[in-house]
Amino acid sequence: MKTKKWLWCVLVMLCFVVFGTKSNATSAKMKALEKYRLIMAQKSSSSTFAIVYLDNDKIPELITCIRSTYMIITYKNEKFLIRSCGDAIPSYYWKKRGIFTGVYGRANFFAVYGWEETDYYKVNKEIVKRIAYIHEKNDYNNGSMAVEYFRNEKKVSKETFNLFLLKYKKGTKGRKIKFHTNSSDNRWKYLSC
Repeated sequence: MKTKKWLWCVLVMLCFVVFGTKSNATSAKMKALEKYRLIMAQKSSSSTFAIVYLDNDKIPELITCIRSTYMIITYKNEKFLIRSCGDAIPSYYWKKRGIFTGVYGRANFFAVYGWEETDYYKVNKEIVKRIAYIHEKNDYNNGSMAVEYFRNEKKVSKETFNLFLLKYKKGTKGRKIKFHTNSSDNRWKYLSC
């Protein structure tokens, strides 16, 4: 009889721990989404936003684009961290792996040559760090294209580059980052639980 009571008490306490943790994560997610909605309500309608899950928790990150500047806003421990992505346009992310790609490029005035970079960023506690990138240079006069691979700002082979990224991507598939216009309807649709 005492064993049954003891097992029953353990089972009840275990339920409180399991469901209590879930409700804490849910309330943190709700707080984050509410704050994100308020942040975006103060921005112009020409700005855009996206919701992604970069780190290994159940609280999403907000990526905003305001006047061609991309920012990642994260809610952790009841504080917001704001990180800049620079002028690279975030395009894909790997859920809960902390990495995303950004693409940007330039062409000269006469369109004789141009280049494009695909950057791979790692989101750490308070910084966004470029860990690798692919640099493509096009010469439109003769139709040639050169591709170079870099890891931690050092030129490497394509194989070394792919092996380096494999440890971040392993087991997950890249997801396209979908940006939404900053309208009231979209804020309520995408920034609510």
